[in-house]
Amino acid sequence: MKKMILLGFMIFTLSGCSCEYSLVIDDDFYHEKAIVSSQDLSEIQSVYESEWPENAYINEPYNSEAPSKIEGVSYYDVKSSYDGAYHVQFQFDYPRARFDDASGVRSAFPKFSVIHNTQDHTITLDSGSFQYQKFSGFTEAIIHVTVMEEVTNHNASSVLKNVYTWKITPENQETVRLLLTFREKYEEVLEEENPQPSKPDISQTTVVLIILGIFTLFILGVLVYNYQKQHH
Repeated sequence: MKKMILLGFMIFTLSGCSCEYSLVIDDDFYHEKAIVSSQDLSEIQSVYESEWPENAYINEPYNSEAPSKIEGVSYYDVKSSYDGAYHVQFQFDYPRARFDDASGVRSAFPKFSVIHNTQDHTITLDSGSFQYQKFSGFTEAIIHVTVMEEVTNHNASSVLKNVYTWKITPENQETVRLLLTFREKYEEVLEEENPQPSKPDISQTTVVLIILGIFTLFILGVLVYNYQKQHH
């Protein structure tokens, strides 16, 4: 199966279609979803080509495991629906480490990269340039990236709470570029600067106290004996 067919940005090869792409990043996964919409059923069917089941083209929602999977992706699903327009939804859940080289956004941004900075514990998503020469006739694509961690830099056109949005149109397709840097959650185990000395064993302490007590009683006894001897 061609990689492009699996990816939401296939919409750009179609005429008069739109695409809404969303990426949600949490502690364990990158959740990627793209919805392709068109008034023309044949355009939606062309996304599937011959490898997809025919009942995915009908107006009723379709939900099942896809016939092919991307290696390493924990979940893959395709749905179709109709509400006056035809919609096809692709959904992928990537483990964090797998998203770096399996992300669907590469169908439209072939130079898309995930850059890990170990010094300041940040991750930068850089789409690179949009491959506009390859696509024609699209109306728009909207990209949403939702980040649960602290964002330190971005060039999104709009932000709503922790959702960063970019919009691709025929007017800006040659210049649009997605850049977003967020701080990666990590746990650092710190060693104690002044480690506390280990406590002596209780049994050893008891023995020492007993010896000191006996020695003290012996000294007191000697002193009492000498005092009585001197006064007789």
